[in-house]
Formats: sequence, C-alpha cells, structure tokens
Amino acid sequence: MSEQNKIGYNKTALELISSLTSINQSVAFERHADDEDRIISRAGDVNQSIVYIFDAPKEVFDFTGDECSFYNYNEFFTLLSIFEDPDLVQDDVEITVSEARSKIKYRLTDSELIKKGFTTVKFGEPDVSFVMDYELIKKIRTLSGGSNINADRIKFTVSDNTLNYRLYNTKHHNTFDETLDLSDAEDEDFQIEVDMKIWNKIPMASYNVNLKEDGILELDMIREDDISVKIYTADMDDD
Repeated sequence: MSEQNKIGYNKTALELISSLTSINQSVAFERHADDEDRIISRAGDVNQSIVYIFDAPKEVFDFTGDECSFYNYNEFFTLLSIFEDPDLVQDDVEITVSEARSKIKYRLTDSELIKKGFTTVKFGEPDVSFVMDYELIKKIRTLSGGSNINADRIKFTVSDNTLNYRLYNTKHHNTFDETLDLSDAEDEDFQIEVDMKIWNKIPMASYNVNLKEDGILELDMIREDDISVKIYTADMDDD
C-alpha cells in the first residue's frame, strides 16, 4: 500500500485554476524548476492559440512528489466544493477528500497522458503596456457575444502615444472603437490583431495588457497576493 500524505491547499486559489479550464480541461501541477517553494501549471488550448501559466506558492496546493495531474480538473474541483473545509490526503494514485464521516476518492492521472498543448512562450519586455480593468473586460466580452457587433476579432493599433482597439466581425461591417492614452509610447507604431475567443476564455479580472510589436499579447492578471496568472495569444495571420 502506497504512503498517504495530508496535503495543504487554498480553496480560493484552486477555484482560480478552475476558471482557467476553459482553455484546457486538464491541469498538471509541477514543482517550480527554479524555486522549490513554488508550483506551476501551464497549458494551451486545442488550437495552440492560447497559453496560460499559473505560478503560485506551494501552499496553494502542496501535493506530494514532483507533479500531480488531473485529466478533468473541474470534475475534481466540483467534488471538492461539496465540502466546506475538507482534508485532502494523497497517495501515488488518488486523492481522498474527507470531512466528518464523508469522503470521496478521486483518481489522479498520469502526467504523460495530459495534453498540455504548446506551452513555451518567450516574451521578454513589452513594447507597450496598459491596463484593462474588470469593467472593460466585461464590456469586451459582451461585445464579442450576443450584441449587434458579435465581434470575432480585436485589433490593437498603437500610434502617437495612443492605443485604439477595434472590435469587429469579419462577416459584416459593424464595429466598436475605443481609444486609450498611453505613456512612454511616442516612438511606437504597430498593430496586433487577435481572435476574440480569448476574452471569453480568460477569468474575469483586471489585467495588465502587454504587447510586443512582433505579434504577441500577454494578459497579466492584477492580483494582491503572490499568485501569478499570465495568458498569451498571438497575432492572427491571414496570409
């Protein structure tokens, strides 16, 4: 019989991971290669167009061993949420969730079976940075859904220390434009166009938005704790 170990966790942070499963339903936690006190999870969508990187203190989910994987993470989190404040005990093959006289045993997945997709991103320093707060993200999501715009693309245009973003649908001429002032971008002049689906897949939050002229967009979630959530997508190529 394999050794069983009680593991610590932060339920709110695990819920945040659940909100990332619209990008990839599978979640693989690993020990951080450069810091044994941190864990990391990274995954891309099936189209290899969106990547997230979740980086957190190990107390968020202090699993046993070097890795811990879930084929369908939301399934696990739904079961965990049945309980108010359960204990988690892990062995080599499963996690037991228990509280009082109730318990659930949930089978873990071999990490080799997890399809993480493309997860390597080399971003470096952004050429332009600005903030999209919760309300702006909410507005963009609305305009990409059942509105008259029904946008399927968003184009960012950087010029003259301003940023214009345009939401539009490639099948009709309805558009929505808004212009934001930038600082320290007077020498920047470029465009990035990305698929609108990313806005419906990211967790609702405020973000630092970082753009690279060579066509990469980084959404860096604004947080007050020691958890980092970064989401990436790239310029669409119609050629």
